[in-house]
Amino acid sequence: MNAIPGPRVTASSQCARHEHAVCFCSDEGYLPFALFAALQIHRLHPDRCFDLVIAHTGPLSLPHGFPAIGIRYVEIDTGGCFERLALDARRTGSTYLRLALPGALGHDYERILYMDSDVFALRDGLHVLLSTDMRGKPLAAVRDNSQWRTSGRKPEDLVTLNLPAGPYFNAGVLLMDTARLNEQDILAKALDLGTSQAGRLARHDQTLLNAVTSGNWAEMSPRWNWQFTWASWIFALSEDARILHFIGPNKPWSDTSGRFSKSITRAYGDFLAEQFPERTVERPANSPINDPRRLIKSLIKHGLSRKKMSAYLARFADDFTLIDPS
Repeated sequence: MNAIPGPRVTASSQCARHEHAVCFCSDEGYLPFALFAALQIHRLHPDRCFDLVIAHTGPLSLPHGFPAIGIRYVEIDTGGCFERLALDARRTGSTYLRLALPGALGHDYERILYMDSDVFALRDGLHVLLSTDMRGKPLAAVRDNSQWRTSGRKPEDLVTLNLPAGPYFNAGVLLMDTARLNEQDILAKALDLGTSQAGRLARHDQTLLNAVTSGNWAEMSPRWNWQFTWASWIFALSEDARILHFIGPNKPWSDTSGRFSKSITRAYGDFLAEQFPERTVERPANSPINDPRRLIKSLIKHGLSRKKMSAYLARFADDFTLIDPS
């Protein structure tokens, strides 16, 4: 295994205030959406007992009128450790920065709940999740939506790596036990594998985490990372999802085809108009209900998968109890 310099904090807007943190990793492009999600979380947890952190690797241009909600901005020097991995327009150094959080912030936080910036917080409870029993595992996550209804489905990247089929999680929401992750040297293992497989993986950073923690993670209820697709959006409403995650290239702030509800696109539009007026939301002319073919297809898919989704959700006693993936 190649020796790498450990990630370190080079600048911080304030000291850590709590033992737990909800953390986003952002660059200039995704900063508005990280701030949007952070503001949602703050409003849902007005008396929060965890820090809100935005980690970054370079300067950020913060809006002057953004509410003072106590966000901690942390600049992290990764020592160039991600330069050997596959980088492109969608997977920048900020994408991989989640791997460096335990090493850089482990002395500040016992637990970190990492979230992608393209999430939409609907309900509270993060303080309870941050303190839940992780069953001795270094990491907890939600199964990737490709396995929600078909648990035995083998992701393409596991085939590429010649790994057996097994539970595979989505890395958009990760509950981290920083001490265990550092003790088990997860960053170095991920970098070592990523260097050898650079360019071969479809979901590079996500697959790296899955490969190096295989059999060593706890499974969270999908309500904490409801991966929003045409086949799951109705269930998100009926099952009272806590965190929506807009996976894939289509986002509510650039939605010209009407994939998302007007309430969601309006929320982003209002926020950007106030805080980032130079950015605009592309508002669709139609909503999903005005496209009968898409609506019918979605309804049929939901109907056909109802029993499998019910069985999957029934595995979780409640939203805060983690289980062993199987």
